[in-house]
This record gives sequence, structure tokens and C-alpha cells, in this order.
Amino acid sequence: MEGGGAATQGGVGYQDQVAALYMGRMLDQRPRPPKDRPESVRVEATSAVDDALVEMADGRRLFIQAKRALATSGAAWTGMWKAFANQATTDFRPGDSLSLAIGETTTLATRLREICTRSNEPDVVEWHQRLSEPQRRLAAAIAVALGGDDALALYVCRQLDVDIWPAEGLARDYAPLWMPACDQSPDQLHAVLTGIALEGAATRQRFAPAELYDRLRADWDIRIDSPESWGAARYRGAIARSAVVTLPGTGFSRPIGDDFLWPRCLPYDRGRKSDFDDDAPRWRKAGDSAAETLRDFPSADLDSVVLIAGPGFGKSTLVQATAARLANDGLLPAIIRIPELADAGSGIAEFLANEVNSAFGVGIDWAAAGGAGTLVLLLDGLDEVSGSRRTAVLQKLSDYRASSPQVRWLMTVRDPAALAMPEGARVLELAPLSDEEIDRYVEFYRPGEPALPALIRERLRGRPDLNRLVRIPIFLALMLVLRQEERNISRGDLLETYLEVLFNPKDYKSSQDEAVDPTALRKIAERAAFEALEDDDVGMGAQALDGCTHHLAPEVGPDVVRRSLLSRGVIRRVNAVRFDFPFPIVQEFLASTELLRNHAPELEARLAMIAHRPWAQAIQFALERHPDPEPLVRHLLSTTDDAFHTALRLTGRCVSNGMRLPAWLRDEVGDRLVAIWGRTSWRTAELVAGIIIDAFSQPLHPAVRERLGDRHLIHHGSDAILARHRDQALTLDVMARLLAGDIEHMLNIGELQGEVNRIGGPVFAMYVGAALTNPSDGASGVITALISHMGRGSVLEVDAHDAFSNEELPIGVRLAAWVHTDAPVDDVIEGLISEALRVDDYEHRSSAARALSVPAMSTEATLRPLLDPNLEDETREKALDYLLADWLRSKERGRIEELARDKSLPSALRDRAELFALAAGAVELIDPLVERMSAMDAQMVAAVAIMFGHVLRRGPVERAVELIEARNWSPADRLTIAHSLITGLTYRMEMFSFRSGTLHPIPPHPGRAVPLDLIRRWLSLGGYTARERLSLALEAIRIGASSGSELSVLLEDALKEPADSHAADASTAGRAIEELEKGPNRLTLPRLLELLAEEDYNMSSSAASVIAGRGTREAADSLISAFGRLEDGHLKGAVLDALEPLAGRLGLRVTREGKELRAVSSR
Repeated sequence: MEGGGAATQGGVGYQDQVAALYMGRMLDQRPRPPKDRPESVRVEATSAVDDALVEMADGRRLFIQAKRALATSGAAWTGMWKAFANQATTDFRPGDSLSLAIGETTTLATRLREICTRSNEPDVVEWHQRLSEPQRRLAAAIAVALGGDDALALYVCRQLDVDIWPAEGLARDYAPLWMPACDQSPDQLHAVLTGIALEGAATRQRFAPAELYDRLRADWDIRIDSPESWGAARYRGAIARSAVVTLPGTGFSRPIGDDFLWPRCLPYDRGRKSDFDDDAPRWRKAGDSAAETLRDFPSADLDSVVLIAGPGFGKSTLVQATAARLANDGLLPAIIRIPELADAGSGIAEFLANEVNSAFGVGIDWAAAGGAGTLVLLLDGLDEVSGSRRTAVLQKLSDYRASSPQVRWLMTVRDPAALAMPEGARVLELAPLSDEEIDRYVEFYRPGEPALPALIRERLRGRPDLNRLVRIPIFLALMLVLRQEERNISRGDLLETYLEVLFNPKDYKSSQDEAVDPTALRKIAERAAFEALEDDDVGMGAQALDGCTHHLAPEVGPDVVRRSLLSRGVIRRVNAVRFDFPFPIVQEFLASTELLRNHAPELEARLAMIAHRPWAQAIQFALERHPDPEPLVRHLLSTTDDAFHTALRLTGRCVSNGMRLPAWLRDEVGDRLVAIWGRTSWRTAELVAGIIIDAFSQPLHPAVRERLGDRHLIHHGSDAILARHRDQALTLDVMARLLAGDIEHMLNIGELQGEVNRIGGPVFAMYVGAALTNPSDGASGVITALISHMGRGSVLEVDAHDAFSNEELPIGVRLAAWVHTDAPVDDVIEGLISEALRVDDYEHRSSAARALSVPAMSTEATLRPLLDPNLEDETREKALDYLLADWLRSKERGRIEELARDKSLPSALRDRAELFALAAGAVELIDPLVERMSAMDAQMVAAVAIMFGHVLRRGPVERAVELIEARNWSPADRLTIAHSLITGLTYRMEMFSFRSGTLHPIPPHPGRAVPLDLIRRWLSLGGYTARERLSLALEAIRIGASSGSELSVLLEDALKEPADSHAADASTAGRAIEELEKGPNRLTLPRLLELLAEEDYNMSSSAASVIAGRGTREAADSLISAFGRLEDGHLKGAVLDALEPLAGRLGLRVTREGKELRAVSSR
């Protein structure tokens, strides 16, 4: 700061110019000793000496004060020396330095540099003796500024380096020495860096080389040159040229270019467990909006990544594509195959210098590239090395990160169990292909065939088995490259095609070896797959594989068989003595072939093993491929099924996958599935619904048709079935049955809504008739909602007008009907709207808001009833919220923004309008909304904070926290704000009403750490109930403001307290139970069982999930025992849902005996 007060523009400019010199030096890749190589530059630091803080590569710190001019008196002089002294005597480590940059060449500046140069004397007397008289007077002035302490003055000067860098010529004279070589002149680059420093000063920004270079490339299109001796340009070209998409065994090869299909990545869900039919409902949701891609890797929010995916998802191709993109963008990507790193007797730094440079014939200084932010490390294939070598590789990565923390990196792995996640890494998982991605894959692999995507979609729509399998990219690619789409293929056919390519590569690529007969080789693989499952194993040991070779092809050496299977990609090496198959489904398919060929008489006895998940898919394949499965299915259906209906579900899934059965037996399977449809636990209900949709809806099974009118099945498949059929008579019949029953709370009809919109008038007439015959408030509210959900244009205007004019109908229904008319806005409609607004319930106010939202309503007409002085403020706010929510749903951003600009609207309502405009996409409104937080109530502050996920900038969060911290809040307000603030920094909320919406995970928010101190301070305050304190502690844990070490105590305290809000309290307790399970203070099994027995659904279901997650037989037995003592049917279903995957992993067959469960081994 200059002149004792606010900094002048010139002073600030000089301090930013000085910081820019260090920023330029930080990006320079020319060799320098660590003591001269900056690793970070922070402007407007929080230290006592605060103009800039530079951290050097050798660990020392440089505390910089920049002064354009100096005077030996006044507050600025005194303040500067006090800051130097404070810094040097408090936060100051060996090797640290103080630095003063002076922008004018004056006598004072020269004398000050001289007395600091001569300050290495042992005491003040000798120091003064070495100084001239003018210099002694200056030293005395320093001591005066420090309270007359000569010894302290000497100590400070001993730590201080003085640089005289004239401001007028700084860029001209010093930029060429400090700026890296690039495609701009030194003074131009220095000017850009000065502007970046000035902007960063507002938020005390810390610049690291990688992020700074990212910004120069993105915002200024600046590329920094590497020393010519490195050969970096040649290296980048080689990396880019080597990036190709290939399909093993087919000869397909295509360079990776701008049309590369960047796959979606999802946050890895460590708790997800697979099952033989669980993909039925879940792959349909593959378009999760939480997804991101690696197109922008590396970035500030994505700098350390572990990427998980099974084989065939294209991990290695993605690594190549990432490397090519980075190389073309001026960075230095280094692809390291992990097996090669594991074989090398060196660490990563040595591997780069020796192996990578040698492989490409270059001389890149990788340490300098890492320090300058240009190196990006890409480690591919951790699962390809054995357990002990894997540990060694992870240690190499840990050692390298410790010495080069600024280097960004990505590591791929197939099995997440292969590693303990490196600290601070984002863990992402490649997602199955969505429908849209399948279209793009078709265009990539079969360009120039515009009609093909629609043909593929149509084929997949009728083949649910195939539709699931082609979500794995390699299977879709095979189908396209081998032109299989015209065939009526099943998933078994596609797997056969895949295996055909692997075992008979000569038909597709002539360069493969033929050391072993392909037929014999396949039989060996089938036997090995089967015997591995017999041993409850996925994969096989080398000895077991060699045994299969000895029995089936004794004339061929085991080593030859191993090499042939490995080279074809049939198996993969896990370690020196173990192998596995690239996909579990391939092992199960091969095992089913062995089962059918050599063990068919045993198949009936083996049906009992379907509860044991390693065998479930193999038996399923065997049934689907069996030439006469009828006796086996009859046997399966004749035995008592388990508590999860596993046999029935598996049979149904086989039917959907094309298993051939006589019509009567197929109908019996359908009848049995329909009998349990919607009458099981939630998870099983979803799975059964998926089977019925896939196997028994087209043609429509009679028993399915009979139950389509069951109200509770609307969201369990009946809506999807009716939407598929597009049969007006069927839909009207079902709607008549639905409306004749109990319709209370039937506010949404799911996928059936599209069919209702298509039919239109006849359904509308049913709605009106139901409103007349059932005038209760609950029924009229439902009819109001259902009419409101009908699309505009789906109802004839005359029919809608007749309903609106019918005074026997409830007001809400009349208003909902008016929305479907083209009638002008008149006194009648405005009167009905005003009347509805005065009724204190959701249905009336929402119907009024719906009427206000129609295009015929001008802004003036919209505001008239809302600004009625007779309305209470709360009523006005709710009505406005409903109106804005309608516009948000219909994507009418313009109308929302027009209302937000209307000056006749009170400021509190304008804030709400701006909030909805922000949700509609006007993200620039976040800053003015944050600025008004000082006058908002807690609810509105929370509503703004929860929207931070839409704006991935740190600045608005910092300002919001500053304004929030400046006010006094009640304990309840603190909870409300903390929850919304932390949610907004963790998720992007797709808003559908005030403070409500769908949450989608986002990458780490740049402002995620900003509220840490605020939340910690709020935690330390009093006034909370035990349950409130637990809730706040859980929020704090979400962003790292609390470790959770006291969470078990807080939970027990909360459980002793009477519940005020049953559901909310139970949910908080459930979250605490799940959080405790992640750490060392997890609850004991007896305590979890006690909480389960309390039958408080949210808490108890969490306890059940945590117990199951422990994965032991004791956990399974505990849940089985607890089930019989429970009374709540929903909770019993939650226990079954938690228990089924655990029982499958343990090989337990769980059956019902009355109210109890029993378990026996399925082997």
C-alpha cells in the first residue's frame, strides 16, 4: 500500500508489475536452480508483508513489498517497517527472505540497498561502523519506525533484499530477463500477466504454474515455448499421430480427431453392487446430468483423477485422445503404461527422463516442464500389475507427488478394489452409453449412413437384452463394424460374434498367430471359465488354466496356450500366477457353454445355485441357449422361490432375452410376475416392472392388462406400457378405472401423460366428469393438477371454455380449464384468480398461478391480483413462486426476466423473480442477488446460496460468506443457510420451485472451502437443540469443516431428545449412521440393530443398509433375525433390499417361513 492510505492506481500497478515478473519466471522452462524457480505467486497475501508471497522450488518463501516511491517519514514508512518486523519475527522459516522492490532510482533507495547489503555484522555497533553517516541516519530512521529498537532494525535488514526496478522502464528492461519464450513479445506477455495479477488481487489469488498457463492458453491464446534442445515439438507431433481408435481383430482403425466421442464420467459410487437383472431399470437412466467429460482435463477442479471402468469401455483410447488434445494445445502429456513403470527399477521422474525420452528420441527436462505447469502425467492400466507391484506403483506416484505436487495426473484402473484411492484425487467412472451417445457412435463407426441411427434405435427398442449389452462401447462397435445390425441377433449372438473375433482373428486380421487351433483354444477357455465358477472365483490361477490345457490339448504347451489367449484378448494377466476375463459376462457366457456341452444332466440340480451370484448369469445363459428349456423352467417354477423371487425374476429375464417356451408356460411365467407386480420390496418391484415391460407388454399379456388400472402401478411400469402401446381404447379404459377409484394424491401420471396429451379431449371429458361426481377437496385438487398437466393444444377450445363456464365445477378446475382456452383476460377470470388466491391451500393458489402464466396475460394483468393490498405477504410470495415455477417449466425465461425488471414489484418479490431467472439460465444475476443478501431474510439468503452450483466461481461465494458473517442469525436460520450454502457448493440444483429441485453432483466448486471458517464458528455457538447440532455437524462434514470425530456422541445426544419433526429427524440420524460408517468410530452391530428395531423408517433403513454393507455372514444373520421382529411393511422391504445383494455374494438362499426369514447355503 502507498502513502499511508488507500493505494494509488500507480502504486497498485507497480506491485502487480513486480508480481508479474515472478509469474513469468514461474512459467519459464529454462533450467534454473530450485532457489531461483518460483512454484507459486500469491498477490495481496494474508501475511504481514502482503503485496506478494512467492514460494520457491527449494521450499523458501519470498515476502515482497513493492513501493513505487519511498519517504523516510509518515505512516507508510512506519507501517512498512513494522510489517517487515512482524513478518520476520513470527511466520518466518529458515531460508525465507523479505524483499522490497522500489520503483524509482533515488539516493534513498540506493542507501537502503547498501545498508541491507552490509547487515551481516554480528551486532549493531559493528553494523553502524560499516555505514557512512547518511547511511547511519537512514538506519536510525528504520529503528525509530520500529520503536527505537536498533537490534530489531539490524535483524530485519539482514533478512531484506532491496531491488531497484524503475517503474517507467520495468517492462522494457526486465521483462526480457524474466518472461519465458512464447509467441508474444516479452513486454506483451508481461502486460497480460500484470492484468491477471491486478484482477487476482481482489481475491488474494494464489497462482500456480499449471492453472496460470491454462488461463494464458484459454483467455489469451498464448503458447509458451520449450527450449529447442528438448525436441518438444517433435514429441508432441508423435503423441498426436499415435492417437487412433482401433477395434482388436477387425482391422478397424481411425485417427482421433475433433470428432472423437468423449465418454461421460460419473462420480464413482463405491456402494453400488451389480446383480443379474439390476440393469433393467438403471441403464435407462444413463443420461445422468451429474456426468462430465475429460474434454477439459486438466483444470482447476479436475487436476488429479482416478478413472474407473471395465474393459471395453475404452480407457486406453481415452488416454490417447486426452494426450493428443493436450499435445495439440501446447502441453507435454506423458503416457506411462503402468506395467512398464512397475518393471522399471526407478521412480516416475527417472522413468520420464530415461524411458520416455529414449522411446521418442527427445531430451525433455521433465522436472522443468512439471515446474512450469506443462507436464500432464497419464498413467494407464493399474489393474494390469499384481498386488505387490501395484502397491509399489502407488508408492512411486505418492513419492512423485510429494516432490512435484504441481503436476496434474490421471490414472486408469479397471477394478477400484485395486487401489487405496490416492489422497485428493477425483474418482470418476465411465458411464454406460446413453441413447444419444449410441447415435453418435453409429455416426462415428459408420459415417455416411444417415438413416442408420434410427434403424439401430428401432432394433434396440425391441431387444432389451441387446439394448443393455451395447451400452458397453466395444460391443456396439463390434456390431457396427461387422455390420450385424440387419441380423435378428440376441445378446448371445453378439457375445458369440465378440468371441469369434477373438478366437478366429485370421478372418479379420491376417497378422495373428495360429500356434493353437482356435476350436481347441476356445474349449480350454470354456473349461477354465466353468471351473473358476465352480471354485466361486472370477478369473483363474495359472495352474488351473494349465490343467485345462493338459486335459483338452495335451499336445500343446501351457505357455503357448497362455500366450495365445493373452494375445487375442480372451484373458488378461492379473499377476504372475493369475488371469481373468476382460468382462465377467464373457466368463459367464463361456462357462454356460461348458455347462450345456458337458454337464447338461446336472443343470436341473444346479438351478438352486441361482441365488449365488457368480453362477446366476451362467445359468441364465444356459437357459436362454438351451434347445429345450421347458422341463428346466417347470422344475424351477415348481420349487419354493426365495424371499426375493429370484427364480421367477431370472425366468422372466430369460423370456425377455429370447428363451423359447411354449405359450402356456410363457403365460404362466407372466401370470406369476403380475401376481407380485407392485407387491414386493422397492428394489424387487422395480426389477419385476422392468421384466414385465420388456417381456409381457408387447403383445400385452392378459394379466398385465387386467392390472394396468391399479393406481399404485402408475409409477411401476403401467404408465410405460400404455405409452408404448399408443392404444386409445386401452388408455381410456385404464383412465376410467383409475378415476373411478381413490384418486387422492394422484397428482402425476408419469409416462402416461404423453399418451393423455395425444388423446386429449376424451380424457379431458373424463376429468371434468370426475370433478362433478367427486366434489371433495382432495379429488378436485387432483383433477385441477391433472388438467393443468395436459399440454396446451391437446383440448378443444370449445370443450375447455364450456368447463370454465360451468359454475358447478370447483374454482381450481375452472381455472385449469381456462388455461386451455383462447379466451381474453376479463373481469370474470381476474375475479376467479383473486378468489382462488385467497384460499389457503396449494391447489387453489397454484391454479391461479397457472392461469396467470398463460401468454394472454400481460405483465400488468399478471401483477394486478398479485399486488392486491388485501393479500398477505406470505400469500403473495407463494403465488409468485407458483407463477414463476410454471414459467420455468415452460422455459419462458423472457417473461421471468421481464417481471424481474418491473419496478412496480416490491424488492422482496423482485429478488424472487431474479432467483427464478437465474435458474432459467441468467447466471449473471448471481452477483446482484448476493449483494442484496445483507437485506434478505434467511429463507431468501438460503435460496440464493443453493444456486451456487450454477456458477462455478469463487468470488460470489466469498462475497456471500462475508455478508452472511456480518449478520446475527438465530440457530434455526444458521441451519437453514448452512444446509443451502453447502448444498449449493456440492450440487447443481435444477430448480422447480422456491428452494426445491433436483440435485445433480458437480465437480468441486472453486468456492467450496470458503465457508469453512464460518461453519466452524457456527458450530462453536450455542442455542441449538441436540438434533440441530447434529444436523449442523453433518453439514460441516460435507465440506471438511469438521472431522466427525464427535459425531457418535452428537448422534446419541440427539436420539435422547424428543423428535419435533419425525421424518427430518430420522433422516438426520440416518445420515449420521452412514457417515460414522466411513470412519473409525462406526457404530457396533448391536447398536445398529437397536436403531433398526426402533422402526423409524429413515433412520432404521440407514441402519439396515450399513449392516449389509459390512458384507459378513454375521451381518446377514443379523438382518435375517431382525426381519421377523419388524412390523412396518415398508421397513421390512428396505431390509430385504439391503439383504439381497449380500446374500447373493455369500451364496445364501433366503426364504420366507411365515413372518420369519431363513437362510441356507445355495451350494
